[in-house]
Amino acid sequence: MSPRLVGNSPQERTSCLANLIVEHFVAKKIDGRTAVLRNHTNSAGHTDPVVVSCPRFGLIHVIAIGGRGQDGGIPLHREGPGQDWLVDKSYVAFGWIDPFERTVICFVEAAAIRATPPKSKESVMRLANHDLTALLRL
Repeated sequence: MSPRLVGNSPQERTSCLANLIVEHFVAKKIDGRTAVLRNHTNSAGHTDPVVVSCPRFGLIHVIAIGGRGQDGGIPLHREGPGQDWLVDKSYVAFGWIDPFERTVICFVEAAAIRATPPKSKESVMRLANHDLTALLRL
């Protein structure tokens, strides 16, 4: 797979990002047992089309962001009735293409998302775990 976030729809880009995360974790020897789970339902009853399961870090929610600018908005949904998407998740992975055509993947702890939901790519980068973050070039 090309180290590039691609897809014609948000769902395709999210699925692509999930696969890139698995490849990143395997290549960097972070955790070779990482896998993509499809239609995963959490303990609160919320079903995600795709999440990443990593024995070392737990469940990772995946969000692919459109737009190449660094000031792009983040499509987060506040948790509420029927929106318990962060339940059981350890991290949220945000991915986008930067102005230099590189794929950026930032991992933010779910607790940080609950406390301070990021509103921009810049705020995601400030909250990110930089040991896990990836910058993938073609």
